Amino acid sequence: MPTPSNTLTAAQPLRLVEATPDDLDRIMALEQQGFAAGHREQRTAYAQRIATFPQGSLMAWRGEDCVGCVFSEIWQATPQPNATHFALGHDIRSRHDPVQGTELYISSMTLAPVVRGQGLGVVLLQACLDHVTAVFPQLESAVLLVNATWTPARRIYTGLGFMEIGCLAGFFEAEDGARQDGIVMRRPIRMPAPQSPQPITHYENFPVASWLCPAQLRAPIAAIYHFARTADDIADEGDATPEQRLHTLQTYRQDLVATSAAANSGATAHEAPSVSTQWPQVFGPLGVALRTHHLPTQLLHDLLDAFEQDTRKSAQAQGYATHAELLDYCRRSANPVGRLLLHLYGVTDDLALQRSDAICSALQLINFWQDLSVDIPRGRYYLPQEDCTRFGVSQADILAQRQTQSATNLIASCVATARASMQFGSELVHQIPGRAGWELRLVVQGGLRILDRIEALRYATLNQRPTLRWWDFPVMLWRAVWM
Repeated sequence: MPTPSNTLTAAQPLRLVEATPDDLDRIMALEQQGFAAGHREQRTAYAQRIATFPQGSLMAWRGEDCVGCVFSEIWQATPQPNATHFALGHDIRSRHDPVQGTELYISSMTLAPVVRGQGLGVVLLQACLDHVTAVFPQLESAVLLVNATWTPARRIYTGLGFMEIGCLAGFFEAEDGARQDGIVMRRPIRMPAPQSPQPITHYENFPVASWLCPAQLRAPIAAIYHFARTADDIADEGDATPEQRLHTLQTYRQDLVATSAAANSGATAHEAPSVSTQWPQVFGPLGVALRTHHLPTQLLHDLLDAFEQDTRKSAQAQGYATHAELLDYCRRSANPVGRLLLHLYGVTDDLALQRSDAICSALQLINFWQDLSVDIPRGRYYLPQEDCTRFGVSQADILAQRQTQSATNLIASCVATARASMQFGSELVHQIPGRAGWELRLVVQGGLRILDRIEALRYATLNQRPTLRWWDFPVMLWRAVWM
């Protein structure tokens, strides 16, 4: 098989076609490149799969280059498949049942080394699921086996909703002859459709695994973000009662406890305390991040504490007595995200942590002062009572959203405090290496630009919400360059 070209780029489209016997040399070349000797499938097994189930035998092409393949078969589902089911060299005809079978077994998937790290594993596996289930709509679940040491592959599978259901001890043989465990993973074919959330502002200024983030950190950063955003959705979106929100947040916390327990003990999910099936798209990737990067879980619990506090205060129409009390809320609602990112970047000195806290608290405060016209009608009051008293702003004025001169002066003071916090923290951009530092520059400038927009409105955010326009971004980029 010709070696895939080194000029392949993520922009080139991936073309999937059913395999034929003419592809066997290509398949075995991919097998040779992708697996150690103890993991390689036999040529006769692939020939049988192509002949028996061509719809489940797919080749991935980019231009003239064959860059990957995936194979599957249809089984009658069993609660816990055993080692015999997954044996290398097994004859597909012994279990393949396209008439009565309801479970799709992903028997093999590999990519050429030159295209790894481009997200094609997700594309290829999802394409296989879509292609086969379109022809065999009776399928209810998918199952696969993965070496316990293959972290990138497990990240792909958990990201697609596969959950660990068992462990086959010593199933695989490493090149040095050592035995390695196999992890059995399963997911429903039709994943529960997530509710479409309303736009969330609490975390929109944090980096979300963009191209500026280091490639190896995009998955854990995305896992942290989606953990926080999903909790924010629970606390803030829809028409659930406060009691229902708090109950759901408690279940969410229990899933965090179970997931972190599994990560800390080295156990697989089926050996850990049970995790609910409500948020596999959150706790699958988060579990990988916890195991791989040893994330400090207390910071995740701090986030949940803040969401629960927000829910209780909103239910009781309570605000914050002092600026210190509001900053304590920011300490739990925003600062943990920055500290988690610094943990991933390997930055741990005290000054960096202080600067990170200053940036994150500033971002949270900026969101508050930007969203007054939205939050007040929803029973969320973030203007500290001591500041309202100092500027002569009554609670009645706040509830009626009267933009008096006193209210304008109050908001101007709040904006100045947020700006000072952001400016103190901005020196952190010089401590974060590479592209991540540039990501942070843009985050800082985004927050500062929102403050500019509030000032341009003469601080009249009790009745209107300032937003960034396309022409703000060149300004942000220019200022980021000169930080």
